[in-house]
Amino acid sequence: MRVVKPRSPSNREPRRGAAAVEFAVVLPVLILTVVAGIDVGRFSYNTIAVTNAARAAAGYGSMHPTSTKNLAAWQASVEQAAQDEMTGQMGFDPGKLTFPAAPSMITDGAFKIVEVSVSYPFQTLIKWPFLGKGTPVALTRTVRMRLLR
Repeated sequence: MRVVKPRSPSNREPRRGAAAVEFAVVLPVLILTVVAGIDVGRFSYNTIAVTNAARAAAGYGSMHPTSTKNLAAWQASVEQAAQDEMTGQMGFDPGKLTFPAAPSMITDGAFKIVEVSVSYPFQTLIKWPFLGKGTPVALTRTVRMRLLR
């Protein structure tokens, strides 16, 4: 029969080195997970902001109909509505907000529809290899809304 001695500080096996190695292996994975979570959150936040800007611009355009003689002024007002919506966003640069196609009114059968496309670049915190190695991703949203008046 084997007698097991209770552990005391003098006969304890050293484990400090093992804990340091485990920490060194786990820390990069933990940091990468946290940064990826932050980037996903920022991406979602900016996607929602661009979508809201396109909706605000289309909403303005549908509430303020235009004719062919003041089309340029109407388009400028619709674009300004999108910029006003984005102004409250953290880190917003008005020079980067673009409109891939000019805001327009389309006749679809008996309905008139306002169509607005808004684009804004998104830059991740670190250069992810699967996202083009640091090139900004263009967040583009197009909203079509029926003319209300």
